[in-house]
Amino acid sequence: MIFLMRHSQAVSADYKTRDDSRWLTEAGRKLAVEAGRALAQQQTIDCIVSSPCCRAVQTAELVAQVLGYQGEIAILESLRSEASPQMAAEELKQLPLQ
Repeated sequence: MIFLMRHSQAVSADYKTRDDSRWLTEAGRKLAVEAGRALAQQQTIDCIVSSPCCRAVQTAELVAQVLGYQGEIAILESLRSEASPQMAAEELKQLPLQ
């Protein structure tokens, strides 16, 4: 089974930083932890994958921490918003999913 999760709440795009460098707000960090708790009740996680965007990596790390996930978080360039879906599909096929 595959669960898809978008990043949690990040600082505004108005903030003077590049889009992929925007980080989670305090509320976003709390929401990511809550999402991890809800996910922990549903399924065992075999693999966590993230785009390289700061807010996505932070979300993945918080969820992994709540889940007690011991594996490495796979960071895929193909998950950036400007990447093609075909590229993402090809990279995802290469992951060690059960």
